[in-house]
Amino acid sequence: MPARIGRRLIGLVYDLFPAMALWFVIVVLFLALHYWRLSATQGAAYAQQHAAILPGGLESFVLFCALFGITGLYATVSWHRGGQTIGMKPFRSYVVDERGEFASYRQLWVRFLAGLIALPLGFWVAYFRKDRLTLHDLISHTRFIKR
Repeated sequence: MPARIGRRLIGLVYDLFPAMALWFVIVVLFLALHYWRLSATQGAAYAQQHAAILPGGLESFVLFCALFGITGLYATVSWHRGGQTIGMKPFRSYVVDERGEFASYRQLWVRFLAGLIALPLGFWVAYFRKDRLTLHDLISHTRFIKR
C-alpha cells in the first residue's frame, strides 16, 4: 500500500536532521582543509583573515558537490540496506522496487535525483493518481510503501 503524502513529507523533515549532521561534518572538514591550505601557502596571519570559503569559487562548488553527494549517499545507502532512512522508521515506510523488493542502487540514485529536480511537482502528481505514486516513484520504478 503506497504511503500517504503527509507521511512522506514528515519523513522528509525528519531526515533533515541526520542530513544536517552530515553537512556539518563536511563543512567543518572543508573549512579545516581550506584554512590549512591557506596557512601553508600564504601564512597563518593571512589564513586567519581570509578563512571563509567565498561563493562563486571553485572551493564553494566542490563543497556544494560534496554536500549533495553525502546527502545522496545517506539516502541511497539507507534505502538499499534496510529500505528506509531514519526519518521513515517512525512511520514504518519503505522504498522498494515495483516487485516489493529492495531497489537497486541505480534505481535509488535515479529516485534521489528525480526527487530533487521535481521536488514540488513530484508530490503534486500523487494527488491526481489513484495509486498515489509521485513523479520520482514513476521515473525510478520504485514505490514508497507503508508496512
